[in-house]
Amino acid sequence: MLAKYSFLHDMHNISADNKLAMPEELFNLYLKYMIEDGIGEYEDESEYAPSGCISFMTIHQSKGLEFPAVVVGSLGNVPKRNCDPLLYSAESRFFHRKPYEPMADIKYFDFWRLYYTAFSRAQNLLILAKKKADSKYFGGYLDNLPDIREFTETPVFADVKAVNYKHVYSFTSHISVYDGCPTQYKFYKEYGFSQNKMFHTSVGSLVHATLEDMNKCIIAGRQDRVNEAAIEEWFNLNYQSMQEQTGYFLTDEQRENALQQVIRYFHHRKDELGRVWRAEEEINLVLPDYILQGVIDLIEGQGDTVEIVDYKTGPKPDIEGHPERVEHYRKQLEIYAYLIEKRYGKKVRRMHLYYTNCLSGNPLITFEWTRSAIDHTVAEISESIKNIENKNFEGSVTNSYACTFCDMRFVCGKAAT
Repeated sequence: MLAKYSFLHDMHNISADNKLAMPEELFNLYLKYMIEDGIGEYEDESEYAPSGCISFMTIHQSKGLEFPAVVVGSLGNVPKRNCDPLLYSAESRFFHRKPYEPMADIKYFDFWRLYYTAFSRAQNLLILAKKKADSKYFGGYLDNLPDIREFTETPVFADVKAVNYKHVYSFTSHISVYDGCPTQYKFYKEYGFSQNKMFHTSVGSLVHATLEDMNKCIIAGRQDRVNEAAIEEWFNLNYQSMQEQTGYFLTDEQRENALQQVIRYFHHRKDELGRVWRAEEEINLVLPDYILQGVIDLIEGQGDTVEIVDYKTGPKPDIEGHPERVEHYRKQLEIYAYLIEKRYGKKVRRMHLYYTNCLSGNPLITFEWTRSAIDHTVAEISESIKNIENKNFEGSVTNSYACTFCDMRFVCGKAAT
């Protein structure tokens, strides 16, 4: 709610004209709405049946779940109208076998399937909550069931089954944050505080989005269309979208700087653009205890061997003088290499960080792939995830640089230091 208020009322643009109206609107509209409607109550989506609570859900939400006792209402519903004529026309053109169900009866079959799903969620006791208007489709059946007030049997209820709910973790959004500062992870991920969008984040997103447009144009077989004019067109469209989503505006100098980062990349890698294989590739890998996720900026190569490129829009660090500054990026690339290997069966030969803001010299930092390094990194992140799931958030901060931009530095006292 606070994040929505901040966006809709341009909270990052506080001036003498609005500094009195802002808190008045916040307390009289937003916070009052939360108190009166009770929408601030916490709900853990991974726990579908908390102890001592009754779970309310739609029939569709209940699919795959079971409960000792189930109460089903809304028995006065009627079958929906027949399917969309346009969809039926498409099916009749491409579906060349006898229909499993007559078209005129599908709505009835769907209706009964829906309630079959609801009724079969009950393990020990099913209660149907009816009213007089519910007699059209269920009347004859409901009249033969005992009234709850006359039900004298004492059923033996089973325990609610445990759910093997696997959380999704990504390196950048979860593991890197936790390893840098467990307290920050607790605030942003465990408690769900909304992080303020900083200026440098907006510029980075703008550069990434434009590079993605360029790479996907190449993947589509239109490399001939990639030129400075097309890049500027994509850039302006992405900037307009960023304004609408975040409310942030960049100065002309800032916009030009971000645009030139993309154009420099285009000219620097002009001879290698044909090697693009995947861009902004999201990979999910289901492991025994969790789901590992990654979004890879660029995958290059052909055949069974590929290379990874991850874009960075900040200044290139001195890897020889301060190797610890890129250590967590190396781990990130190794996790990406692990995902590609498991998902596509391809070997990652090398991994690169590309610093788009680099004005001279080599903008790349390159890491060689080794099996021992990959296995070591996977073991490290598995330990971090284990600590997260055990809610161990007492560790000290290891990435003090992150404190500079952390909104919670005023809470933990880092702002004072």
